[in-house]
Amino acid sequence: MEIKRNCGFLRPEGLLPHRPVWAQGDLLLEECPKPYISADSLGIIESYLVWKKFGGSPVESRSAKEVDGFLTLDAEIAEEERAYALRNRTVS
Repeated sequence: MEIKRNCGFLRPEGLLPHRPVWAQGDLLLEECPKPYISADSLGIIESYLVWKKFGGSPVESRSAKEVDGFLTLDAEIAEEERAYALRNRTVS
């Protein structure tokens, strides 16, 4: 699977041909996106999901890094929802 996904940790740069292995919206990657997600990033995503699940309480007790992550995730989700609505709208 790592070879099919063209994971960057498998080979020195340039040995495998460049081809898309992951796409979402305007983003296209030629290697597996997993290495781009750090443990800190994953922690912020998990905190965000819990925060949203329980009503998105005030963020005063959160770190600036977490709040920035939450705002980024909210913006990305809103953009995905707008793009989905545009793709699936019914023309009258």
